[in-house]
Amino acid sequence: MDTTRNYLLIFLIWFFCINSSMAHIILLGPAGGETFVSGEVITISWEEGQTHLPIDFDLSFSSDGGVTWEEIASLNTDRFEYQWIVPDVETEQGKIRVIQDNEDTDYIDISSNFKISRTELVTSVEDPGNPAPSEILSNYPNPFQSVTTIEFTLAHFNHVSLEVYNIQGAKMATLRDEVLSAGKYATSWNATGTPPGLYMVLVRVGTFIETRKLIKLE
Repeated sequence: MDTTRNYLLIFLIWFFCINSSMAHIILLGPAGGETFVSGEVITISWEEGQTHLPIDFDLSFSSDGGVTWEEIASLNTDRFEYQWIVPDVETEQGKIRVIQDNEDTDYIDISSNFKISRTELVTSVEDPGNPAPSEILSNYPNPFQSVTTIEFTLAHFNHVSLEVYNIQGAKMATLRDEVLSAGKYATSWNATGTPPGLYMVLVRVGTFIETRKLIKLE
């Protein structure tokens, strides 16, 4: 009887430790069950179930149900969401993982499976109360070998950000993050040292969002 009671006590301690650990960091979205499209911009969000003094938050993506993981970003501890470009893969076993990286014990939460398809997506989002730029042009040259230029025209004074992501959704560069007046602009990305392949440039003007594909050659 004493042996059975001891085993039960050990099990209860293990059970509550495991469940309390899971509650330290909570992934809010994606939760699983969603269907996304390659090139779509989604928000990864999380919260702390218990307060710690973390070093950073590490985000990762898996396209095979958690067998392998690719890093998305490491973020400051004052960040609890991240704008992620869905990568150019097709899967029904997509997962997002967030790790609260602490000095001692790290805590993890992982989403359930979600689906990614390669169906064409209209990536422009326009708020009628906040007009979009009059035109965002494709980059040139495209494909390119080392440097490419993105042109855009602003219809009015607004905050603009241009960011480049790889197909895993990891940010490669921030090209602009500033308030600009109306007019035509050109911004170059020097991709020397980055591997060849498909990249996405994410353009935000107010609440307007658009993505364009960049193809880097050898």
